[in-house]
Amino acid sequence: AEAVLLHGFFSRGLIVSKNEIGPVELTVEEYLGGLLDFTGEIGRYAVQQATLRNTTRVELCRDVVEGILEKARADRERFRRACEEQGV
Repeated sequence: AEAVLLHGFFSRGLIVSKNEIGPVELTVEEYLGGLLDFTGEIGRYAVQQATLRNTTRVELCRDVVEGILEKARADRERFRRACEEQGV
């Protein structure tokens, strides 16, 4: 999932949804794991771009990661309930 997310970001400038990831069917857990790994890779990429003084790309990376975090915060209650139902 992480590789597909990175490819989508670098080639199309967007975050690929779970349903858009190729012929392989992913579980929610696999997609979320890839999404979290993706944010780490975007952070590393932002550091590389910062060393090149490419503030536009650094700001884009920041905005993407902040968008993911905002979505996670908005879905936090639903996630908590799902974990309780699963006994996690």
